[in-house]
Amino acid sequence: IAADHPSRAHKLQVIHVGIDAERFSAKAEGERIRAEFGIDQEAALVGMVGKVCRWKGQLVFASAARRVLERFPQTHFLAVGGVFDKERHYMDRFRSEVQRLGIAHAFHIADFRRDIRDVMAAFDVYVLPSTQPDPCPAVVLEAMAAGKPVIATAHGGPVEIVVHGETGYLVPPNDAEELAARINELLETPHVRKAFGEAARRRVQQHFHIRRFMIEIESLYAELSNLHRAAPRTEPELEAEAQLHK
Repeated sequence: IAADHPSRAHKLQVIHVGIDAERFSAKAEGERIRAEFGIDQEAALVGMVGKVCRWKGQLVFASAARRVLERFPQTHFLAVGGVFDKERHYMDRFRSEVQRLGIAHAFHIADFRRDIRDVMAAFDVYVLPSTQPDPCPAVVLEAMAAGKPVIATAHGGPVEIVVHGETGYLVPPNDAEELAARINELLETPHVRKAFGEAARRRVQQHFHIRRFMIEIESLYAELSNLHRAAPRTEPELEAEAQLHK
């Protein structure tokens, strides 16, 4: 918007969406999720949550998973998300691709779920392989609030959320090889994974908490209200006010 209207750029203000960070940092049942899918409690689990559609990048995730399994064969992957009827063909293609790649034994696909807090707790690494810009993916904030390092594509909202090399990594879109390489980095360095996860949780608490969001919204409304009161009223406004008092 600023690029299209540079003369009005000073009027723009960005207020990031906020989440209830405590909900995801509280005790969750990650072990139950792993048991449900037959995943060993000690195995590494890489996951994503999002509706199943072309631009969410499930096929990129599957391709990256095959590469990761070549180096870490005990790793598991979980993709959670519902599908709209018009995208049913993409779900079929997704399942077929997992079979074709020979990774069905380690790649789990689940429908929409309400226990996302527990799902996030089960993950060791969270990925967002969207092939098109995702404006403000709340799932990334939820994963970070749960203390998980995030690997996301470097466009859209994640660029403003994920701090590359501090809370996770940003990778080019449609690049399964780079996505796999970053997953491998985190799997082979548990201490880095832990540090990224802790930094991710702090970042959400400090910058993307629902309380901060509400304070910034209230502050903006107050500022606009003050500007409105301070601005000289136009002739039509004065006439309208006079009509009200007749």
